Amino acid sequence: MSQEWKDFSKIFPRVLNKEERRIKAYKIRQIISDYTSKTSGFTPQTMIDIGCSSGIITSEIAEIFDKAIGFDVDINALRYAKDSLCRRVLWVVSNAQALPVKNNSVDLVICNHIYQYMGDPKLMMNEIERVLKPGGICYLAVANRFALFFKNYPLIGILLWLPPRLLKKIKFIFPEKFFSQKLVDRTEHLKLISGFDFTEYTIDILKRPGKYFTEIPLFYSILSKVPESILKSLIYFSFSFIWILKKKK
Repeated sequence: MSQEWKDFSKIFPRVLNKEERRIKAYKIRQIISDYTSKTSGFTPQTMIDIGCSSGIITSEIAEIFDKAIGFDVDINALRYAKDSLCRRVLWVVSNAQALPVKNNSVDLVICNHIYQYMGDPKLMMNEIERVLKPGGICYLAVANRFALFFKNYPLIGILLWLPPRLLKKIKFIFPEKFFSQKLVDRTEHLKLISGFDFTEYTIDILKRPGKYFTEIPLFYSILSKVPESILKSLIYFSFSFIWILKKKK
């Protein structure tokens, strides 16, 4: 893990924006609730959030769990969480690739746009599978290398479509934080989660945003009017993918 990500909250201060993070937390809670409502006999009680950063999202979700732990390498962000947020959440400094958690002990893992900061995403996924109880679930949201639009870099994000060799030649022009993320495409993501059973929510969020937002953002409102068949045909260019992964019993 580079020093850069240990200072993530300084590089990306948006993670301290309570209003924005609570909107994201609400969406995550709605997705989890939608999934568990369709799964008989599964009532998650313990959760961990890997890459919890400022802990705002963690705190919002932790309200419905008996036990919650937030992990991150950003000490400043965790200090903010300890001082300002939910006291019942345990905040721990730890890399997602080596979690200090017992095997088969967690009902739910939150992994929200973390993989691109990992040196070895496969190792992180192995850790998620290790700590989940059989039948336990993981909320996984990931960015897409071939997205048509990048929220943090709306004007230069499409440069990630370029071949790696060409990117290396022009990277000096742009912020280092832009190119230090290791984004991959949908095909690679599907390989990464192939060891789990999974349910996808990417299209449902775009088509039925009222289920996942208290106030529907304009972008989602526009996309919701696009025929679902077209959205599915363009899924490889979505700005992110969202799945609920289930550990096989």
